[in-house]
Amino acid sequence: MSSSSSISLLLCIILSLTSLFTPAQAIDTLTPGQSLRDGSFLISAGNVFDLGFFSPSNSMRRYLGIWYHDSSDTVIWVANREAPVPDKAGSLTISADGNLVVVDGANSILWSSNASSLSPNQTVARSSDAGNLQLPLTPPPLCLHRPTTLPQLHC
Repeated sequence: MSSSSSISLLLCIILSLTSLFTPAQAIDTLTPGQSLRDGSFLISAGNVFDLGFFSPSNSMRRYLGIWYHDSSDTVIWVANREAPVPDKAGSLTISADGNLVVVDGANSILWSSNASSLSPNQTVARSSDAGNLQLPLTPPPLCLHRPTTLPQLHC
């Protein structure tokens, strides 16, 4: 093998290895056809807030909530407070009518955003750095959660 071939091969190996260690880009948006399964998160663009499923201490029940990215102990919003997922089979998805829904493993709806001005197949949900869960394409943009204790209250 020639030295230029060896160098080319070595560079290819190095580039391949470095791509394995590149941090994954955080996703802040859920679009039609996607679902956020238990164990996955929407992370706001500036890494301020996470949206995902959690369990309070000493509980197997799962809730969809928003918390500070650096402190999962500080949950600021819970979607399905009245109807927890009984196990880790829950997910957040966009339903056929454009609403966000939390479903269990049997695909039963446990929580819905119940917004009336949504366009099916055009709904997107975004986790913002202000702690909002937004549906930004609705006219006007809809905030499903707007924290009252945080300084930025606009969507």
